Amino acid sequence: MIALFKKMFGNSVSSREKIFNLTTLGGTFAGLASLAVSYSVNIRGYGLWAIGITTVLAMIFFIIGRTTKKYDACLLVVICGINFICFPVLFFTMSGVNGGMLLYFVLGIVLTVISLDLKTSIRIVPFEVAFYMALIYVDYLHPEIAEKFTAPDINKYSG
Repeated sequence: MIALFKKMFGNSVSSREKIFNLTTLGGTFAGLASLAVSYSVNIRGYGLWAIGITTVLAMIFFIIGRTTKKYDACLLVVICGINFICFPVLFFTMSGVNGGMLLYFVLGIVLTVISLDLKTSIRIVPFEVAFYMALIYVDYLHPEIAEKFTAPDINKYSG
């Protein structure tokens, strides 16, 4: 286990590769944990599918990145997938603005800035912010969308 950790995060590993490993492996393990917790508290539906698909994609892009050594391209796809597909689906399946996904929007922007190079971050972050603002506005105008996709038992788990 220590040898694997050194291979992924040791001193001989570049900082881009460390960020890539942290993002894709962290996404995989966080996704697996989230799947287990969501399933154990009977949260089903679109949110569970979004978490499952994101977890599988993180694993796939980890393998692709490790074999091709194109960490920046894989990170870009993973970050865009998380921020433009996974988080919006989870936003509407977790009660919209009444749920806890607004904090994840901030996390998504921070993850983009930390993971990608400066030039790419400067290009993507404005789109993320505009996209998240549009999602919040749509939820404000049409709260029935979030109500339609929210799991029936979700409100008993969120304050």
